[in-house]
Amino acid sequence: MKAIVTKNLTKVIDGRTIFDHVDIAFPHQGLIAIEGESGCGKSTLLDVIAGIDTSYEGDVYAEGHCWKKSKEEERSSFRLLTFGIIRQSYDLLELDSVLANVMLPLEGMGVSKRLAKRKAKEMLHYVGLEDKARQTADTLSGGEKQRVALARALVGDPPIVLADEPTGALDPKNAIRIMDILSSYAKKHLVILVSHDHALCEEYAMKIWRLDEGKLQIIKENDTKEEAESFLTFVPSKSPKVSFPLSAWIAHAFHALQEKKARTTLSLSILGFALLSLGTSFYVKRDLEGQLNDAFSSLSGVEGIVMENAIPNEATFGRVIAASEGTIQSLEERNPTLIRDHGLIYSGAFEQFFADQNELNYDAFGQKKVLPGFGVRSFNEYRWLEDTTNPIYPERPEVMEEDQVILGLPYATMTQLALNLQVKRDYSSLGVALKEAPLSLFLELANEEYGYADTQFLSAIGVVEDVVPTLYHTSHTWNETLFEDHMGFPTADEPNPSMPWLLQKTYYVLPKDDKETFFAKAAETGLLDDFVFERNSYDYDHSHESKNKATESLRLYVYQADKRALSYADIAAIRERYSFSSYAVLGESSYYSFPASLTHGFASPFFLSDDKAALESVTDACSRLPAALPFPEVERPPNVLMGHYRKRRQDGLTFSSDIPSLQQGEKPARMNEICVSSSLFEKLNHANVLYAGGLIASETQGDELLQTYRTGKLIVTGVVPESCDVIYGLPRWCIDYWRDSFGMSSFLLEPKKVIFYGDKQKRNQVIKELEKHYPAYRFTDPSSLAEESIASVLLYVNTALEWAAILALGTAGFLLFVTTILFAFEHKKQGKMLYELGVSRAAITDFYGASLLLLTLLSVGGAAGSLILVEFMVHQTIQSNFGAVGAGFSLDYFPFLLLILAAVLSLIVALFFVWRWVERRNFSREGKTNG
Repeated sequence: MKAIVTKNLTKVIDGRTIFDHVDIAFPHQGLIAIEGESGCGKSTLLDVIAGIDTSYEGDVYAEGHCWKKSKEEERSSFRLLTFGIIRQSYDLLELDSVLANVMLPLEGMGVSKRLAKRKAKEMLHYVGLEDKARQTADTLSGGEKQRVALARALVGDPPIVLADEPTGALDPKNAIRIMDILSSYAKKHLVILVSHDHALCEEYAMKIWRLDEGKLQIIKENDTKEEAESFLTFVPSKSPKVSFPLSAWIAHAFHALQEKKARTTLSLSILGFALLSLGTSFYVKRDLEGQLNDAFSSLSGVEGIVMENAIPNEATFGRVIAASEGTIQSLEERNPTLIRDHGLIYSGAFEQFFADQNELNYDAFGQKKVLPGFGVRSFNEYRWLEDTTNPIYPERPEVMEEDQVILGLPYATMTQLALNLQVKRDYSSLGVALKEAPLSLFLELANEEYGYADTQFLSAIGVVEDVVPTLYHTSHTWNETLFEDHMGFPTADEPNPSMPWLLQKTYYVLPKDDKETFFAKAAETGLLDDFVFERNSYDYDHSHESKNKATESLRLYVYQADKRALSYADIAAIRERYSFSSYAVLGESSYYSFPASLTHGFASPFFLSDDKAALESVTDACSRLPAALPFPEVERPPNVLMGHYRKRRQDGLTFSSDIPSLQQGEKPARMNEICVSSSLFEKLNHANVLYAGGLIASETQGDELLQTYRTGKLIVTGVVPESCDVIYGLPRWCIDYWRDSFGMSSFLLEPKKVIFYGDKQKRNQVIKELEKHYPAYRFTDPSSLAEESIASVLLYVNTALEWAAILALGTAGFLLFVTTILFAFEHKKQGKMLYELGVSRAAITDFYGASLLLLTLLSVGGAAGSLILVEFMVHQTIQSNFGAVGAGFSLDYFPFLLLILAAVLSLIVALFFVWRWVERRNFSREGKTNG
């Protein structure tokens, strides 16, 4: 018996005869090629042989199996067990891993997952792709995809392999590799190859048939072809009945949902919200007072214990002076893991003090020339040589003499200097010249009113490209040597207006890590209780900093201060003593909390948007406003939200560090990361990157209020189920973000309030203990104050929720229907591919339905989890407001059953549409080219 036999095969398409009474027989082994012009029916012949296309006259037998006498399900099972099919277009599940693609046929053959994985890895090794097993198919090249398709076709050790132009889109190297594998496999099996490449067919085929005008004719026959080593393979046991487990499609469904993140998020949010609304409405209907907590929260704004000074309006600082060198050295010795080194800078009106002469000159062949951009301030604001990573010409010195400098020059200044020195105008040539003959520099200063004149002599031994004119030196206190040892200027730690020539001296430290890590550790070790670490700014460094831009410099200027703010040591001790869920430290000028008046919010207008341009248009409009308005506002686009302590909680942005649960994502880990409430997430279009704008300074000029805003970026890491617009961040976010992103002075960000979040039932007891142990502070529970003023319950809550549930369910049903249609059509080609491999229509329905099932399960899980939280919060509110004692929390399961029932019904309806669509598809005609 032959492997493939056709008897009187005749097929006509659109009046054109494709096969005209074709009688052929193919043996059980060997590589047989079929050639023919494009459109002559070669691909159609393979579909007929594989039982994909049965719309013909005559009979076709495969391994004695007559296709026309079999039902479609039998044909599919037989095709999967008997045929390996390779298409020119690869036909892979693009979102799945290479290993999953190769394992696919084995999963339907009853092979255990362990053996299937083992066999798939063996096949990938055979085709040279074992290192690509975990990659997704869409990341592969064309040649790699074709080898994956080849591995999938051969993995089940099928008796017959049908290859439709497997080398048509490949380069010669990959084409030969594919043909070598097929040729080896053909020593024990039948391989039927359709190809336009006559040379490859001549090289590898045992027989070549040509299809022309509906007839098949042999044009080459070579049964005595030299035998090569045959392809050996482990043959797993095959079940006579093909059956794909649903788990085979779940992974693909997960990848498909991941690919459409925005749609998946929208679908999960709306469907989850719909189910949650339905469950909540029935819960409220059965338990009546379910929304009291929402009303209460909108009034209080704070769910925790607020810590503040016993005299809240007391000034934050007494005396403030710059730290001395001895203090700085002591800090370095005591904190070797925090501080890398220190330097200093002088504050003074240098341009006014040296009004008559203040310039740096150099000697150019006996002529004195001015080096533009340099003056005495350049020496004060010099940079450490290690600060620059740019190349230094001619070389980077290890140590420099006191009178030596490296010149940091912009390109224009460099070219003028090189021209005057008669050197080629590039940094390298100028550096070589300076090595051969260091450039003599003269810093000339004069003040005729004080009778002061001085000249300092230096030499430039190198040059480096820089944005602004800068001096570099290896010494970290080089400016101190110049101003005090050489020029003899008196210095002090504090300014003295009576002595204008007195230079105020301020030391700075450089942290070993980034600034965020430094401040976190400094708070833990108590450094922030005794010192103020001020970031670099234009006030300190005119040469390298801008007035209205936060610095990138790591310099932190150190001040000793008589502080009257909250102690970080006390905050840490309270956190350790009591099991609070979280805490939030509020900066003096960033975030306010007034427990007595139930006021809570940003100290100054704070804006948040998903559009940087829209945000900046609002902050620009706010930068100049009429001073007569007590609380000026400008018109804002819908996607620019604002927070301020004068706004009600439900009308503006608020902040919290207490994240009870996440709807999606993960908690923030760094200062520039936040979670947002689900309400805020919706209003800002599900954006993962947001832009913030904060007011850092303001002044009145005449009838105008001039305000300085700065902007920063925030990364959204998670979403918290919450109806108000809330930003969730790290405990010190209201200090760290204002300082590091907005550039606000550390003097304005001392901790004035702390909110401790924890068990509401224990707050009164905890407050009494705190007042006993910390008499210098005042502790308040704003919720207790609010409860005393709340006298009624919100009306018509259930009706509103029921309407919301109906609306949401209608929207969710429509969305699920649209999602079903979109998913089906987006993966239409993959359904055809599965059918051709031998997957039944029922399994293809499962393939499409897995995504709907996964989407529904995630929505049910999210809605059920949220409903549990709703029931718990409502219970707690009833307990605290109505004094019900001894009634423990218990779930009302009826809303959950209703929620699950609604989800199941929606899923059944969606799956019915998928099933009907799959059943009506004519896979054999989709994408037909008759090639």
